[in-house]
Amino acid sequence: MRLALDEHLSPTIAASLAEREIDVLAVVEVEELAGSSDIVLLARMARLDRALVTADYEDFARLDDLLRRRGERHAGLIYLAPTRFDLRRGRQAQLVDALTHFVTIHPDGIHGLAYWLEPRP
Repeated sequence: MRLALDEHLSPTIAASLAEREIDVLAVVEVEELAGSSDIVLLARMARLDRALVTADYEDFARLDDLLRRRGERHAGLIYLAPTRFDLRRGRQAQLVDALTHFVTIHPDGIHGLAYWLEPRP
């Protein structure tokens, strides 16, 4: 599975995942993606076959519903509950571990699906 981190997520998370040999990009580091609307970003990630990791549940859940009604698919959404993960710089190891595990159990991707990411025990 290939990942993209929504722009509110630190590129240091992407760097930590890349060290674990996970194919990931940080949207904030890609000039033509930074500042894109959510619908444009989700469509672009579908073309790039990258599941989008985001803490922006409300907006992306609406887009997921819209795409389903249109019969369209995205490459997958992985939602982060801010109360479950500490997203501050230097405290992201739990998130990196959870994403690493998620990619391991979904190697072929989650096309068209949405999941809430859970911390590892």
